Parts: sequence; C-alpha cells; structure tokens
Amino acid sequence: MGLHEKIKEETVQALRAGDARRVRTLRLLLASIQNEEIRKRSKSPGALKEEDLMSLVRREVKKRKEAIEFAKKGNRSDIADEESAELVILEAYLPEGPKAEEITRVVSEAIQSLGASSDRDFGRIMKSVMGMFAGRADAESVACTIRSLLSGASERPEVKKVQ
Repeated sequence: MGLHEKIKEETVQALRAGDARRVRTLRLLLASIQNEEIRKRSKSPGALKEEDLMSLVRREVKKRKEAIEFAKKGNRSDIADEESAELVILEAYLPEGPKAEEITRVVSEAIQSLGASSDRDFGRIMKSVMGMFAGRADAESVACTIRSLLSGASERPEVKKVQ
C-alpha cells in the first residue's frame, strides 16, 4: 500500500474513531496531495510518485514548524499547541531521518572529496550531501553541519612548509 492509500485509510479510521484533530489534519494533507496532482497533471500526466508525496509531507511539516515558531513569538500558546499536535500526526508519515553522526560523517567525506575549504563551496557540498541522502535528511540540519565543519576547517592553523 502506497503512502496516499495509507493516508486515505487512516483518515477513514480516524473518522470512525471520532478523532477530529487527526481527521482535519489528514484531510488537509489529502487536499495538498490533490492540489499537487492537479498541478503536476498540467505539466506531465501520471500520478504522484512516492518521492513527491514525501516531499509534500515534508513541506507540510515545515509549515507547521514555522507556524509554531510564529505562534510562540506572538504569545499564542493555544495555536502553538494545535500546530504541535498536527506536526506529530504528519511526522508519522515521514521516514526516520539519519542520525547526526551519520550526517557529520557524510558531510566530512563530501568536504574531503570535493576539496572544499571555505564557505564559497557550501552549495557544492550541500548538493552532494542532499543527493546522497535522497530526501531522508532535513536540509536545515545538513546546512548547519556543513557550516560548522567548514568554519572548523577554516579556523585550523595553516601548516607552513619548511624550506
């Protein structure tokens, strides 16, 4: 069963169980999926692939995280709590991401293989690493890791060659 079918089935289960918050969240997700299908249909016929669905769920998760941040800044804990509950529901549909150690290892390998030494190489490293993780890793955590490793690399003293 694909992700789309799983979401539909769990929406029906939530309706039967009377879980209004879950029903509302899953219906919004299904509406986003339908909108994306309509948008894609105009470009190329065919149903959405699993990668497209995962990308869409990630977008919805990102929206919830941003909404939580803004609600907290506006001292609206009620909205932040609602968005947090929706976030938990949506995150259940995402695959488990790589651990911080794995991200650090892959970024270090990419820096070495590309010969990167400064912030100017950030884009090349990011492209390489995100390609390796194929959408499993959060771009924000990868970017933070790259920045920290690059700043650590640039702060190392240069070894002078003895003549």
